Amino acid sequence: FIRSSAVAYIAANMAVANAFSIPHFRSQPSSFVLHSAALEAPPVTGISSDLTPSGADMKSWARGYTTCPKELPPTILDIDLPSDFPVGTYYRNGHARFEADDGTKVLHPFDGDGMIVAMTFDPEKKRMLFRNKFVETKGYMEDKATGKMSARGIFGTMKSGGVFANAFRTDNKNVANTNVVHCGDSVYALWEGGLPYCLNPLTLENKNGPGVAGETDLGGLTVTDNFSAHLRYDPKNKSYVNFAVKFDPSVGSTITLFELDDENFRSSKPSSPSIVSKGPGLIHDFILTENYCIFNINECKLDEMNGLKALL
Repeated sequence: FIRSSAVAYIAANMAVANAFSIPHFRSQPSSFVLHSAALEAPPVTGISSDLTPSGADMKSWARGYTTCPKELPPTILDIDLPSDFPVGTYYRNGHARFEADDGTKVLHPFDGDGMIVAMTFDPEKKRMLFRNKFVETKGYMEDKATGKMSARGIFGTMKSGGVFANAFRTDNKNVANTNVVHCGDSVYALWEGGLPYCLNPLTLENKNGPGVAGETDLGGLTVTDNFSAHLRYDPKNKSYVNFAVKFDPSVGSTITLFELDDENFRSSKPSSPSIVSKGPGLIHDFILTENYCIFNINECKLDEMNGLKALL
């Protein structure tokens, strides 16, 4: 039970295919979407003690906010799959670690460390290659090394050490827990407020090593220190479109647009500030049409006094 803002269901990459003895397919990102009906549980026939009167299973819901206790390397599992089940790999990303070893807890689940789950299906042999791994971000590796919460979370989580350790700290932990994209020979773990992490599709390890070395600026494409987790795929131009937002009190909110090739998640087109909006803007997502990127820019005002308190 791991939250995911989006599900990437794509053909297995060559490394996975060779390791798993299944044919390699190249597909467009939109062509291997697992229909929601396949994910739905059977209808409830009776009300158990675990369910609320409306049928909600609160114990299962609560497990979604419990730290995942174990990472599995690529492991083959027998599974009864229909013969027409598509061959491919199903990736998910979501928060899966909610406290440091010293007991410091996240104050919001969105500050939990990201974990990638990958399942490669072979319906002919009725088996699945499963693996799950925490994204080896800078913050995650420092947490594990020190046993503490090494940095503040963007949703209010405090680093270990109390008020004095947190006062006027503006650095936030990139938890890489919001989205996952498979493109070319890599998997990218995305988060709202930082750069993507580039992973090996089979092992889910950082391609360039653990910690900050695993981050990528996508070949120099990014011109800010963030890259939205809510990119869109443009099937006509065979490209991904994404954005980043940077706020400067003297200028306003600057939105930069990116267009990336669906072969290698890189771009030959320069990225430059595209939209400047007065004041701070909380921009989470956007709509992509054939000719336009549409942003809903809500009006925001800063409360300076409470903003200063938040730094304590």
